[in-house]
Amino acid sequence: MPHANLAKLGTQKPLTMPNTPVTLLTPDQTYQVLQLSLYILAFFILVLIFLYIAYERPGEDREKDKEKEK
Repeated sequence: MPHANLAKLGTQKPLTMPNTPVTLLTPDQTYQVLQLSLYILAFFILVLIFLYIAYERPGEDREKDKEKEK
């Protein structure tokens, strides 16, 4: 009889979960996480822009060249 059980196995309906979405965060929490991550990204971009401007100041090289000439 094990052969009869194997034949039925292929025709059985697979186990399905109910139609409830499985989410870890509510939509409000998802929005807050997205907003926080965008604020952090914007902060780091502003810091990088500031560091780039501070590093590439055009007058700094001229002052160093004048000191070397003296």
